[in-house]
Amino acid sequence: MSFVALALGLWIAILGALAFLSPRSFGRILRRFTTTAGFYVGIGSRLLLGVSLFLSASDSNAPEALRFLGVLFFLAGLVMPLLGFGSFRSTVDWFFSLGSGAARVWGVVAIGMGLFIAYAVAP
Repeated sequence: MSFVALALGLWIAILGALAFLSPRSFGRILRRFTTTAGFYVGIGSRLLLGVSLFLSASDSNAPEALRFLGVLFFLAGLVMPLLGFGSFRSTVDWFFSLGSGAARVWGVVAIGMGLFIAYAVAP
């Protein structure tokens, strides 16, 4: 599971870098996921990341932090279907209404989170 967590951590960092460097390109990609299928991909990716972080925590460089993040991501994956697709789409629309500055801030946070996950689970 550490490999899955490492790959997802790097993917989060890459998406963060894209959001920071090119908010428009990031926005075009994000818009493609505002479909029902994209909604379920979001749910699945949160659940997978949560499980992989939790299971790889004991062998990591930051076990408590990864357990916490694992539970947090897993719970986010469980809550998303309860909120529904309409809420998901409204949140994405709200995020876009904030402008490119918000995408850049999110990008910096995502880079930090992704690189932390990658560091924590790296062999």
